[in-house]
Amino acid sequence: MTDRLSKQQLKEDPLMKTTADAADFARHHSRLLLGAAVGLVVLAAAIYFVQSGAQRSSERAAGMLADARADFQQGALDPAATRLEELLGSAGGTVSGKQGLLLYGDVRYAQGRYQDAVGYYRRAVDTFKSDPVLGMAARRGLAASLENLQQFSEAASVHEELLAAQESGALRAQAQLDLARVLLRAGESARAMAIYEELSHNPDNPMAAQEALLRIAELKAAQAG
Repeated sequence: MTDRLSKQQLKEDPLMKTTADAADFARHHSRLLLGAAVGLVVLAAAIYFVQSGAQRSSERAAGMLADARADFQQGALDPAATRLEELLGSAGGTVSGKQGLLLYGDVRYAQGRYQDAVGYYRRAVDTFKSDPVLGMAARRGLAASLENLQQFSEAASVHEELLAAQESGALRAQAQLDLARVLLRAGESARAMAIYEELSHNPDNPMAAQEALLRIAELKAAQAG
């Protein structure tokens, strides 16, 4: 017997047949394969340019936000507002653009434009619902703006949300004081008194307890007079 394969055996060999079939396919479909390869290259290039563009947009937005924050901290409120308007218009969907909503609320609040501040704070509240830091900051700004607009009942509702987010400690005590203060201004003295009564028996926060006792005395004096 010979180790050399006959032509018939080569034709019947599975590996050789598969190789031959692949060669035939490549020969008859070369244009199709070339087009597919070019398509993949174009797709990869498109993805690269989109990602690069998004990165450049994010970097530019971060720079604009940093400049606006610097203006705000220096008291240059009008330039800060101009920068934030441009930021929200050109890159509002970026992380920096979303954070710009909160800063814009702060700028308008500092300018005394409380109605405008309410609009930006509301948008920030919706944007940062799941963020425990930025969401709380947006709610505090919203509550303060509403209080300055003398919309006390709505401000009290926001303060209730802030209180519900605080389980214990000094922050909860301050949230209770804030809510009671706004409830008084909303004409809900009974609810305010109940909060002060609870706070006055708080052994963990003597300063808050002392302030609550003072408010209770003032309320009783006002009711007696």
